Amino acid sequence: MKVKRPRGTRDFTPEEMRVRNAILEEIIDVFETYGYEPVLTPTFEHAELFELKSGEEILEEMYVFEDKKGRKLALRPEMTAPVVRFYNQELKTRPHPLKLYYFVNCFRYERPQRGRWREFWQAGVELIGAKGILADAEVIEMTYTVFERLLPENSFRTVVGHLGVLRGILEAHGLDENVQNRVAHLVDKGDLESVEKELPDDAARDVLTVVKADDPGEIEDTVRGTPAEDALNELLELSDTLKGAGVPHEVDTSVARGLDYYTGMVFEVHVPELGPSSQCAGGGRYDTLVRDLGGPDVPAVGMAIGFDRLVLAVEKLSEPPLEEERTRALLIPLTDDPAVIELARTLREKLGWTVDVEVSGKSLSKALATADSKGYDAAVIVGERELESNAITVKNLRTGEQVETPVEDVKKGKDPLVHTDG
Repeated sequence: MKVKRPRGTRDFTPEEMRVRNAILEEIIDVFETYGYEPVLTPTFEHAELFELKSGEEILEEMYVFEDKKGRKLALRPEMTAPVVRFYNQELKTRPHPLKLYYFVNCFRYERPQRGRWREFWQAGVELIGAKGILADAEVIEMTYTVFERLLPENSFRTVVGHLGVLRGILEAHGLDENVQNRVAHLVDKGDLESVEKELPDDAARDVLTVVKADDPGEIEDTVRGTPAEDALNELLELSDTLKGAGVPHEVDTSVARGLDYYTGMVFEVHVPELGPSSQCAGGGRYDTLVRDLGGPDVPAVGMAIGFDRLVLAVEKLSEPPLEEERTRALLIPLTDDPAVIELARTLREKLGWTVDVEVSGKSLSKALATADSKGYDAAVIVGERELESNAITVKNLRTGEQVETPVEDVKKGKDPLVHTDG
């Protein structure tokens, strides 16, 4: 019986993993230069963690199961709720604000297509314990920096909104949080026809005015005197801050996001070349989630990068970053002497080489062919003669030159390839 991988999942070749790892290194470098520190939470959580505030769309797509004691668990569909749970359980006594980052796989049962998978990876940050424009601007600017490093100029768009504008309009019409959440989901999906069906005529008119506006100035009359007015002013102040920081962006009051816990600023990064899967990052402010999940009344803001889509964008639009270059060599033993293992370790430790020991017993000619086919820089040949003379034979696979090098020279850090590169 032939067993296939589950639909919506992928296998990654060594070549693909090298690209993914190099891109991830760039992302993590940005996070850490901003002072963010890594965290990791369990792959599965109690399902109620996501049922409380994550929203209708996530609930419909969660992988939910019972353990052997009948407890209802779920594979994580996103990471903000788990990080907040972790904060409430163990991190809340640490100095604030907390700046945390993660890189994890998440799971949602949705229709697989290019840019959408049932197992996908996210790289994100959570800034817990800080409110205000500067905190929001830092998260947006840091996200912009990631994309600026990896993609060509003008190949991506940063769009900034404020959920308080939409919620404020609905609140002014006396509509409760449940209705606000449903409308936000519909706006996020672009289903404006259903928005009209969901709301009374006057509320629908004001909401459509907000989400269809090409410029914030077009909605000033609509929001005046409502809770949405303060949100709009905050959005415009944030926009001025981002301009001052040199972050190109668009102000768009139709940005709603698909998660119920967002309370204020929201933003997205799109790469238009990816078509329907153009959104590669998103985030926003969630000032009540920590409290809603049983913790203190602490403000927070965060974002997540759709790592898989970013990889697609990098491969389509630019040269993927290269992993740190190091010499890659195949050590070919012509003897079973255990000293071969020690020699491989010496090459790794003293020269920093990647050393692959040929362990399958191939002949010298076949081993050399393997090294060449894998694009290795060198072949290191060790037989009885080399062991007796305490040396190694190094063949430069780029030039074809071959030298015998004393092991003592290697232990002193002398690179034998330097003498064969001309």
